Amino acid sequence: MIKIAYCIRADYKTAIGGDVIQLLKTKEFVEKKYPVQINIITNPNELNSAYNIAHIFNLVTRAETTAFIHKAKSLNIKIALSTIFWDYTYGASRDYAEILGYKVYNSFIGLTITWLTKISGYLFNKPRVIGKPMRKYMKDCVMSADVLLPNSIEELQKLAAFVHLDFNDLNQKTVVVYNATTIPENADTHDNELIAKYQLPKNYILQVGRIDYTKNQLAVLLALQNHKEIPIVILGRPNDKVYYKKVKQAASKRGNVFFVDEVPHHETYIFFKNAALHILPSLRESPGLVNLEALLNKCKIVVSGNDFLPFNTYFKDIAISVNPYSLPSIRKGIFRELNTNRDMEEISKSIETKFNWAITAEQTYSAYTKIMAL
Repeated sequence: MIKIAYCIRADYKTAIGGDVIQLLKTKEFVEKKYPVQINIITNPNELNSAYNIAHIFNLVTRAETTAFIHKAKSLNIKIALSTIFWDYTYGASRDYAEILGYKVYNSFIGLTITWLTKISGYLFNKPRVIGKPMRKYMKDCVMSADVLLPNSIEELQKLAAFVHLDFNDLNQKTVVVYNATTIPENADTHDNELIAKYQLPKNYILQVGRIDYTKNQLAVLLALQNHKEIPIVILGRPNDKVYYKKVKQAASKRGNVFFVDEVPHHETYIFFKNAALHILPSLRESPGLVNLEALLNKCKIVVSGNDFLPFNTYFKDIAISVNPYSLPSIRKGIFRELNTNRDMEEISKSIETKFNWAITAEQTYSAYTKIMAL
C-alpha cells in the first residue's frame, strides 16, 4: 500500500478554492479504487519517513509549498506537484485604469489610457507572482518535483515558458490530470425551496467565484451597464476589499444586480440550472471548476480565451470565448452565446464522461505508480 501525504495550506477548511476541491475530490476517488492511505497535512513537520509520496497542491502558495518540498527532500520522499498554474504577466495593473480606457474605447484618449496602464503596470506595479523571485521559486519547485500534474497540456506549456525550462523535458515527468466536477447527491429534489431561499430572478446572467480582480466581475457589470433589463447574479465571497467596493458601486449605479454570499456547495446547482448563462471572463484559470459545473448543469458559459485558460482542452466548440480586457468583447460574447442554439443535454453528458473525478483519480494514481517505479 502506498502511503501519501496530501499537502495543503493551513486555511483550506475556511478558504475553499479550486485547489481545495481538487484535493478533497481526488482523495475521495483515489481512496475508493486504489490501495493507498492518504492523510491531509498542513504542517511540513507532519511529514515523516513512513510516507512514500508528498502530493503538494498549488504551486502559487509559496511559503507552504517551499516548506513541504524541503521537508520531503530531506526525508527522500517522492514529490507529486499539482501545479494549478497560469501565467498572468499580462495582468500587471491593479488600478483598473484599463477599464476606464475601455469605457471610452473608441477614442484615442481611451486607447492611450489602456496601453499606458498596461505598460506602466508591467514595469512598475507587477503582482508578486510575476517577479523574478517568484519565477526562481517556481523553477526550483518544478525541478524538485518527481512528477508534475497540471490540469492540461496548455498549463504545462505556460509553466515551462514562465520558468524558462524546456517543455519536452518537463513533459517527460508529467501526467496531465483533468479537473473534474460532479452533480451533487439529491440534486433536483429541492428546486422550488432553493429558488425561494435565494430569491433568484428569472433569465439572469450568473457569475460564480470569489469577488476579486482576477475574476473580473467589474468588467461584466460595465459591459452590461446599458442593458439593465438583464438581471445579474454574483455568487461568491469578497476577496479584495478595494475591488469589492468598486464592484458594489458599479452594481448600484447599474441596478438589477443581486449578490449572494457563499452557499453550501451542494446547493450551487440551482444557480446554474436557472441561469440564462454563466460568465467567467477571468484573467487566469486552469480551467475553472465553476465552468465545468455550469456545463454539467446544462448551463451555457462564456469564458476567457486561450491566453487566459486552457480553452482548447476543455471548452472548444461548446462555449464562446472572449477577451477579458475588452468590454465590447465581453458584451458581444454574452449576446452571441445567448443566441446560440446548443444541445446542453449532450454537452452535459460529454462533460460527465470526460471530466469526472473517477478519471481524475485514475490519472493521479498512474502518476503515483510512475514515480514509485523510479
